[in-house]
Amino acid sequence: MGLYADDYERLGMLAAQAWRAVRLVVDTGLHALGWDRQRAVDLAVGAGLARSTAEVEVDRYISWPGQALAYKTGQVEIERLRAEAAALPGFSLPAWHDSCSSWGPSPCSSSGRRCRSAHRIGPLPSRFPIASH
Repeated sequence: MGLYADDYERLGMLAAQAWRAVRLVVDTGLHALGWDRQRAVDLAVGAGLARSTAEVEVDRYISWPGQALAYKTGQVEIERLRAEAAALPGFSLPAWHDSCSSWGPSPCSSSGRRCRSAHRIGPLPSRFPIASH
């Protein structure tokens, strides 16, 4: 797709993906496995973060359980919706991005419904039930 000018830019993207994976492990370790702060900080440092950055990030995840998982779930859903839209004739990534991001933060079911409607992808799959009012 030509998103990265060179291998160094691609490496930066991969480093960001690796950090997202560390966030998931840290969040799960803290809130599901009972890790203490030091263990989570040590894991983040071992994954390449500076100790001061690791401490700030771990403190954020201590105070915001599930945030890393929610972020990753949203990222995966956006990528899935984009792939579905990209398979349609006449797909324009800039137009798709403008349309789907114009609504601001919202639950996956709302974003999915809006993106599907705007790009005529079809109904939401049943794994994302929409509550009727």
